[in-house]
Amino acid sequence: MFWGSIIEGLAILGHWEIWLATVIYMGINFAFLIVVTKTAGEDEFGEPRLGGCLFYMIGAPLLHAMLMSLMIAFLLPILLGGSSVTSFSTVIGLIGPIIKSGIVAMVAVIIFSFIPLFGAFIAKSPGIQSFLIGVIIFRLLSDYAIDQVINEANMQGNVYPGFWSSLGFLIIAGVLVRLVMFLLVLISTPFEETMFGELIPTVIGPVFGLLGGIIPLFMYSSYVRLSIIELQFRSILY
Repeated sequence: MFWGSIIEGLAILGHWEIWLATVIYMGINFAFLIVVTKTAGEDEFGEPRLGGCLFYMIGAPLLHAMLMSLMIAFLLPILLGGSSVTSFSTVIGLIGPIIKSGIVAMVAVIIFSFIPLFGAFIAKSPGIQSFLIGVIIFRLLSDYAIDQVINEANMQGNVYPGFWSSLGFLIIAGVLVRLVMFLLVLISTPFEETMFGELIPTVIGPVFGLLGGIIPLFMYSSYVRLSIIELQFRSILY
């Protein structure tokens, strides 16, 4: 199941809607960065003002969580094995619960970051943070639909990954982000004194960090979908 979910999760990247959502995410993050830069200003020493830094430190994670929640809500049918996305009207109609799910996920991950030993592992890895936020949002937004499928088919069993499978997805998230960041450092080195060199760590880096966390999320959702299929097969046999 675990290895099959990895293959199925990577296959989700073949949907063009995934890349559209990523481009929109990148554009909103870039706009947010420009707004913070323009409004915060600099002190007499040419350094960013403390208020602007604090606003970015608080606003950036909050924005990331809300965008992640909107992205997952938009892509949820695909994550559950469909071929289309959630309509914009449906997303707008459920904007309250969607935003709430993102905030709940962000707060939960912040709390996890204070857990001894394990928390430091989370705090130092943007990819793992993105993965955990994504998993919490996915479970909050898909729980009703999954329960409805299981109840209507009169199936019994757990469809979510266990401890070792979840740990495997966490490791994949950590490795992917470190690999991507290493490649971005190699690419940005020749452009250190250019605008492109500045965009890589501030805009492009966080986006690829998002992908490093969201790809394992696709694998996680594929595990859930494959588990549902297996339970359906068992219910037919027995």
